[in-house]
Amino acid sequence: MFDRPRGAPTPPEGGATRVFRPGLRSGIAVAAVAALVAGGVAYLVRDGGGSGGGGAEGAEAADKVFAVPPALYDGHEQSITAVAVRGDTAVTVGSETVDAPRGQILVSSDGGKAWNAAKVKDEGGTSGDVPQVVAAGSRSWAALGEGPGGVAAWTSADGRTWSHRTAGKGVFNPGDHVTGLAATSAGFAAIGTSQNAPVLWTSSDGTTWQRQQPALQGGPQSIATSGNTLVVRNDKGDLWRSADGGRTWARAEVPQSDGSYGPVVALTSGPGGFFAAREGRRTGGSSKNPKKRALAVFFRSSDGVGWTRASTIDRRTYSSLAALGGSDAGLAALTPLSDGRVAVQRSTDGVNWQPVERLATDQGRKAESTAALPKGVLVAGHQNTGAYLTAPGARHGDIDLLSIPDAVTPDRTIRRLTSANGTTLAVGSGAGEAAVWTTRDGKTWTRAGGTGLAGPGVQRLAGAAYGPKGCSSSPRTTRTRGTPRRPQRMTTAS
Repeated sequence: MFDRPRGAPTPPEGGATRVFRPGLRSGIAVAAVAALVAGGVAYLVRDGGGSGGGGAEGAEAADKVFAVPPALYDGHEQSITAVAVRGDTAVTVGSETVDAPRGQILVSSDGGKAWNAAKVKDEGGTSGDVPQVVAAGSRSWAALGEGPGGVAAWTSADGRTWSHRTAGKGVFNPGDHVTGLAATSAGFAAIGTSQNAPVLWTSSDGTTWQRQQPALQGGPQSIATSGNTLVVRNDKGDLWRSADGGRTWARAEVPQSDGSYGPVVALTSGPGGFFAAREGRRTGGSSKNPKKRALAVFFRSSDGVGWTRASTIDRRTYSSLAALGGSDAGLAALTPLSDGRVAVQRSTDGVNWQPVERLATDQGRKAESTAALPKGVLVAGHQNTGAYLTAPGARHGDIDLLSIPDAVTPDRTIRRLTSANGTTLAVGSGAGEAAVWTTRDGKTWTRAGGTGLAGPGVQRLAGAAYGPKGCSSSPRTTRTRGTPRRPQRMTTAS
């Protein structure tokens, strides 16, 4: 059956297969291995599309044999959920999802100009763990996320090399969900929920954590820190403050000013302490023809107790505040405009804001998280082709994930091997399209062509069988955007 995708991305059923040729060294683990002899050359087929440690002895993934062009969205979907910056080091956390998600950490050591996939050492983590929040401390970095085994933790001394492990049973329980992470003078603090109840976790090193049940109201959404003082924003837009490591809490009252109204919509920390934001509305024009104008109003506090008006972002085309992020370099704000673009602004003190760039929102671009770089601003989000990453003011143009080594795994999947009449077929997918490779000697493989192999959405051949009039293939989709599956069969007489 051939699925022409029409629905939201969903993982496919079952695992993919990969092909190895014995006699060459392999760094990929082989689980269930079957052998096929094509033209006197043996190939090994492994169930499961992931990579790992060791491999079939004397075998190597046949990437050159089944070559495919790279593509940013070919069924392997990239996602960036959070960013953090300290000094010249910038880190993003997220995932790449193929048949199952794999965690991914990207790092820049030169202020957002050049990027690499961070080195991650497995020290007891679970395959499928995905980091979702990240924080940069003065001595170390930490990230927390979720996976099949529950909450997982990542730690790093420099942001470039990370250790991945389970976060600790009893401290993190099934059903726990981490919503925010920040660095403190004593280590790290994370906020989240368990069975809809607020939970606070603290750690001196990001490895060993302690669990507390804080006396907070509402569902915690984010956390900011200054020294050892914690401030949490809940789902009602209220702020709560603790100066003793989370043992006691009190409501933090942020005033209204400059036409601000409603709840606090953003909270972060930066140089000088805490920063919060509300939406605002200002009336101008004449008494006969008044005009209302939207703006963002920012407040600051050195201790989380006393808050004062700091500044506004007041542009004629301002629509709303999409994100506010802080780092040791200052603050960054993302504000969608009424013309459809997103204005990126930067401030070193929360008082004076400088425009950096206006980002286009074509191709489904949506900016969702941000942090100030030493020069410029780091912006992450998503677009039609997956993750979206850019650093206006630090470098020109968007950051091409395809140019980052090991950031994007090419779609190269073999689902079935079929042999008859002296010809062997390998069917699966390549670069998001259904793919068929053929060989008669087992050494040279040729990718088949034909209009039936291409089409809308991401496609994958699930199987093939020979008949009296040729070969029939049964494709299906792996991942797609915006279209449900539609079965279809293809045949060839050659």
